[in-house]
Amino acid sequence: MVESSTDSYQDFIREVFIDPIRTAVLVDDECPTFRKLLDADVSGETPTSRGDGVKIAKTFIELCRTRRDPWLMDVHDGNEPQTGQPEDAVSHLTHSDLLLLDYHLDPQNPSSGDKAIGILRHLAANDHFNLVVVYTKGDDGAAGNVAGQFAEIAIGLSFRERGKKNWGELNEVSADKLAQIEDKLPDLWRQLEDVDDLTILRFWQEPDRQDATELLKDDQLAGFSGLLKKVATDAKVRKLAVLERLFDRVGSSRFNDKMSNKDYGRVWFANEPDGINWIRTDSLFVTVVSKKHPVEELPKRLLRALVAWDPDPHRLIVAKMRALLDQNGSIAEAGVLQDRALQAAWLREIFESGKEEEVSREARVRRNIGRHWETLGFHIEQEGALFGAQIVAFLNASLDENVDDALKRFKLPREEKESVLHMNRYVCSKPIAGAHLSTGHVLLVRDECKDKRKDECKDECKVECKKKERYFVCVTPACDIVPDQGGGWRNELKKWVPFKAVEITKRSDKKRADDALVGATEARNLFLTIEPGKSEINVFALYRDNREQGRLHWEHFFVDNYGKFQGNGPPAPIELKIAMIKPSNDSLVFVETTARVVAHLRYEYALHLLHRLGAQLSRVGLGFVAPKKNG
Repeated sequence: MVESSTDSYQDFIREVFIDPIRTAVLVDDECPTFRKLLDADVSGETPTSRGDGVKIAKTFIELCRTRRDPWLMDVHDGNEPQTGQPEDAVSHLTHSDLLLLDYHLDPQNPSSGDKAIGILRHLAANDHFNLVVVYTKGDDGAAGNVAGQFAEIAIGLSFRERGKKNWGELNEVSADKLAQIEDKLPDLWRQLEDVDDLTILRFWQEPDRQDATELLKDDQLAGFSGLLKKVATDAKVRKLAVLERLFDRVGSSRFNDKMSNKDYGRVWFANEPDGINWIRTDSLFVTVVSKKHPVEELPKRLLRALVAWDPDPHRLIVAKMRALLDQNGSIAEAGVLQDRALQAAWLREIFESGKEEEVSREARVRRNIGRHWETLGFHIEQEGALFGAQIVAFLNASLDENVDDALKRFKLPREEKESVLHMNRYVCSKPIAGAHLSTGHVLLVRDECKDKRKDECKDECKVECKKKERYFVCVTPACDIVPDQGGGWRNELKKWVPFKAVEITKRSDKKRADDALVGATEARNLFLTIEPGKSEINVFALYRDNREQGRLHWEHFFVDNYGKFQGNGPPAPIELKIAMIKPSNDSLVFVETTARVVAHLRYEYALHLLHRLGAQLSRVGLGFVAPKKNG
């Protein structure tokens, strides 16, 4: 049994986020940069700095150099090069692990934080995860109060269009009721005038009904909630329908000009009572600290902010894996490449594929990269697994093995069905990958629309088309549908490639979908998100009419152009030209249509389906006889 090596969850957070830091950058317009010091030394001039710039820079350098694992550091004034864009001033430093950022970088406008917010936006758009401590004097005359700067940063990173809710609450609302709601929107918005910016922003950011309902319980929103209830009652609609219309119509007029016109994902934030605060996007973590705190305290303040965020265990494990790959990548790389003969074989395979078509070459490269990743993962898996086991041991001991307490602590969904649904989707499917049709790709096939004006289809036509949608899983072995695979019938078909596909039936009835979860381990259903970027999880039955058992329904298709994906491939929509065999009077005809790749099963699940079909096609009929029912 693995025991935790720590007495505090904070130690895990430090190990994941603080210990891996290798580079740190100070950005402050009052600090002398190394370049300016060198220029002054060459010219014989005295380097210039303002305020406490020299003291801050000197303390920062000592902090970086005197650590047990010293940080590589740099000092920048946030104003070079002069390109006209504030974020370009530090574009070459965005891959630093830690940024110490002064909030007021414009000497001509000392109260403005626009340059700092521009830099933070640039970091938020970056793929590298950045930790940032915004170091500021705070509000004028507020004795180090940084609440104003904290709110400005949270607003500045938020996407102005994100607040337009799409809960679907208005779908069934009549035009008369909608007009009745809109007459009351100005009164509702006035109720929010005295509510602080961060509460409004939190409403703007929250993405779903449950979060919005919880926010309505905030004491600041008592008056607003009362009026909202009255408006909803008078119009005989749900409160969430009124909210959806409010944010769609009125919008973020309160601070619209301060928000971002780019979407950096949801912005999470909290301003704790003890003065600790934090803001997080997908690739950025920010805490705002007053300059009344000495530079030496900043790592501790950052750690306290990370602890206040309280990341869930899964995030810590994934972050640990990223850190392990960064720290031990060269050792793992050596383990992968130490077999020189194997390297020669890989190189030979790649060069030989150069004689073939581009898609075949890409497929070979993808296979090689996949094997490399598998070997790299093996070298870091043991340490990552040990770290995960220690977290589990700590949580079991500290929470007395109470899963409800753990879910509540990390603000995770407590509804078990929802969690199981997401888990089943994760284990059986993956993001759409590949350069051509392969085993496990899920195809959406619909009959050709009889109305040639497809973009102008009437509503009833669209409903009818929806009824004709059919989903199939490609189950032909991957080696039989690679573009360069030839011989026999394949040569005669030229660019058309034959493949088998098993039809799966989308379950629209909620009760049947719930039953599918209960019987998930019997492998009669698949759990898929259709189309990249969508969040809804659909349940698909392997047998027609949602029966618990039966025979798989399969069809023989042909895909054009060797099954190659057109354009850029995933995540863009992928459409393939296919042909199917259909009866026409007394003969069979080939009917061409378009299929869209909408999901991708993990290989072992696709093989399981292939195995079932193989067993069905290879069954042996026996001659046993049963008595007649009425005999």
